[in-house]
Amino acid sequence: MPQLLERTALGKRQDLSDVMHVADKKKTPFFTAVKKGTKPMNTLTEWPLDSYPAPTNKGAIDEQDVQSWENLSGPDAVLQGRLQIFERKPKVSRMAELVANQAGIGPRKAYAKAVAKGLVMIVRDIELTSLGDQDSKLGTGKDGAQFRGLGKWISSTAQGDLPVPAAYLPSAAAIYTGALADLTDDSITAVLQAIYDKTGDDEMQLMGFTGSAAKRQVSRLTQFVKDQAGFTPVRRYNSDNGDTITSKVDILETDFGQVILRLSSFINASGDPTSAASKRLSHFVNMETASMRFAENPNAEELPNMGGGRRALIQAIGTLEIGNPLFNGGLQPAS
Repeated sequence: MPQLLERTALGKRQDLSDVMHVADKKKTPFFTAVKKGTKPMNTLTEWPLDSYPAPTNKGAIDEQDVQSWENLSGPDAVLQGRLQIFERKPKVSRMAELVANQAGIGPRKAYAKAVAKGLVMIVRDIELTSLGDQDSKLGTGKDGAQFRGLGKWISSTAQGDLPVPAAYLPSAAAIYTGALADLTDDSITAVLQAIYDKTGDDEMQLMGFTGSAAKRQVSRLTQFVKDQAGFTPVRRYNSDNGDTITSKVDILETDFGQVILRLSSFINASGDPTSAASKRLSHFVNMETASMRFAENPNAEELPNMGGGRRALIQAIGTLEIGNPLFNGGLQPAS
C-alpha cells in the first residue's frame, strides 16, 4: 500500500529557530578601559619622560658663591610608537542581500549584519594587538606597520625597534617568570614592591589583564596554602555555606598598591590567545599612563558596488602609548 515516508518526502521545509546561537568571546576589557588620547599628527608618535634627580643630604657652605648649576626642567628621555592600520573588508553578494532570509538575521539584512560584525572584529583586532607581545615595526611595501603590544612594553630588556631607554625599563623583579604552579600571593606582592621601588608610589592602582590559567591560579590562593620551608601555615579555608564554595579573587591589596584582575580572552603570546603560554600571562598596567590614540576611529565606509554585491571597508588607525613603562609589571611564567 502506498505510504508517505518522511525520508522520501519531497518539498520538505526547514524549521529553523529565528535565533542564531554564537559561541563567542565578546568582552574587550582593555579597549574598554584604556583612555582615548589626542589624534596623532604623524605615523611616528613621541612623548617625553621626566624624572627628579636623586635627593641629597649634603649641606651648602655658608658665604660660598654658587659654582655649578643644575637643569631641572628638561625631559630625560623621549619614547616613540608607530601607527597601525586595522582593516576588515566584508562583501555580500546580490543574492545574499536581496533574496536570502537567514535565521537570526532576516531578509535584506545580510549587509547590515556583515558591517556590524566587522566593527566588532576591528575592536577585537585592536584588543589582540594591544595585549600581544609583538614589537613595533616600520611598514614596508609587503608588511604593514605595527605598534608595540603590552607584553613587549613590559620588558626588562631593550626592544629591537624604538627601544625604551634603560632607565625607564621595568626591573626584572617587576615581572614574575617562575612556574605558574609556584605562584603565591607573596610573588605578586614582590612584583608590586619592585614597581614601588622604581616609582615610589604606594597608592597605585593597577589593572591586571589576566589569562584564564593565571586567574585560576590566583583564585586557588583562597583554598590552598603552598608548603614553604621555614613557614608555618596560618591561613585556613572555611565555608560558611555547605552548598556554596567560593573560589574567586578579583582584587589584590598589598602594602605597595592594588591590582584589579580582569579576565581576558585576547591576552596572547605570539598572536595566539588560545595557547597554554597565553593563558598563563597577566599584564599589570597603570591605566593612568596608558592611552590609545586614533588617527581614525573604528568606522565603516561603503564602497562602490562593482556588480558583484555590496562591499564595505571597516578600518581604524591608531597606536598604543605607555606613558612610563616603570609603572607596569606582570606575570610571564615560563611554564
